[in-house]
Amino acid sequence: MRPLLTAVALLALTLASPFRTRAQSAAPNVAPCTATQLSIALDDENGFFNGMSHSGTLLVIRNLGTSDCTVPALPRLTFEDAAHRPVAISPQPLGGKLPGPVVIPVGAEVTGSMRWVAVDAYGAGNCVSPAFLILHLDPSAPGLPDTDTTLRTAFTRNLCGPAHQNPGYTFIPLHRDPAYTPHTKASTPAAAPAYPVPSESRAAPSHSHYPAPSAGESAPAPASSSS
Repeated sequence: MRPLLTAVALLALTLASPFRTRAQSAAPNVAPCTATQLSIALDDENGFFNGMSHSGTLLVIRNLGTSDCTVPALPRLTFEDAAHRPVAISPQPLGGKLPGPVVIPVGAEVTGSMRWVAVDAYGAGNCVSPAFLILHLDPSAPGLPDTDTTLRTAFTRNLCGPAHQNPGYTFIPLHRDPAYTPHTKASTPAAAPAYPVPSESRAAPSHSHYPAPSAGESAPAPASSSS
């Protein structure tokens, strides 16, 4: 049991390490995003996150509005069952300095990857399968679902934890993905991101994660292709 706990701790430290020394600062005079400006989706990247008793997904936020806006790099995430009752799942803390808000230009996406233990590797029978994930844009808000500060999407995944603890997950802070190129008459190269991008983001397939829905709607999670 101790080797598994050590491995999980090392995984969390490894994923968090690129963000310990450098944080992305929001541009001045850019307003926080509202839920009506954004869409949310989950992308499992065709099983890219699966292995060694773990699983994960890519959280994708797109700006469908008419102006640039900001979101927290580490938004608060909560979970509900099918009856919209809270499901207790806890984030693993990141070490070091936390990154600041992230600017999402019009039409651009930000992504952040989640990872968790997906099977009962602890032998504690402590697994949960929430039906919904809720992203809170304003950590100080009450956090009631379906408000202008929350986004909800289906989340049909299995998370497990040790006895007497909430199942947990690690989260790579939101960052621009892919590098954003403004639409101008003159062709300009894509700007390099002003933050360190984890190696797993470079290895993952680069593509549009979902078709653009109408503003205020949540995009469906892409269907995984069968091999």
